[in-house]
Amino acid sequence: MRALRPNRFGSIVLALAFLQACQAYKARHQETSFYEDIALKNEAWVQARVRLRAMCPSPPTGVEEYRRGVVLRETGADPFQDCDFRLYKLTNSPQTDDWDLLWFPSYATIVQVHEEELRKRAGLKIYEEYMLAIARYLAAKTDGSDLTPQAQRVLFNYGWTWMINKTNEEAILLRDSTLRAEQLDAQAWQALAKIGQGLAIGVGAAAVAYANQQRTAYGTQTTLKLAPIHCTANRYFNTVHVDCY
Repeated sequence: MRALRPNRFGSIVLALAFLQACQAYKARHQETSFYEDIALKNEAWVQARVRLRAMCPSPPTGVEEYRRGVVLRETGADPFQDCDFRLYKLTNSPQTDDWDLLWFPSYATIVQVHEEELRKRAGLKIYEEYMLAIARYLAAKTDGSDLTPQAQRVLFNYGWTWMINKTNEEAILLRDSTLRAEQLDAQAWQALAKIGQGLAIGVGAAAVAYANQQRTAYGTQTTLKLAPIHCTANRYFNTVHVDCY
């Protein structure tokens, strides 16, 4: 075998060292970006909560005042101006046990404000887009009395856990902070369709399980007015937009 010339050998060593340094830098950069992204989304959650609280600055001071307000609201004169006690996830953490009742506007407004604050600060990963879509769907159903707030919390928690798990499992789809539509080939679109189908089926199954649990625990028939859920990813300008319906 022909021996490598010293200068050629040295060039190969330098090239390998340079490649390793680039890979190390890229890994450090990705890790830094990851934590910066978390910080921005935590900040967005806090700011959304501040805005929502400002929308409903004067909660009722007692049970009687609240009852009178509910009666007036049913006549069409809402003294609460669409505010009420809402079940609300307090933080952006992966945990799902951080809910409380807060005096906030409608559930649809809660989701809208959170989405606005998120999009101000960072591009959303595809699984976050799916989570927002399912949150919008559940909020509309809860505001329309098709879901109880407690059922909404259960189904939201299912979607939230799904999002966290999928984000960790399929990093290849999350190589950018957001997926641009022109980067998605036919195979990727098929993958996104399966993702949406999996989320929709899972939320539907969680709804059935919740209804069965309530019936077992309280001996009553709990009916959730949910038709089969469909989630789709569509091209919207140069990004991906997800709808659940």
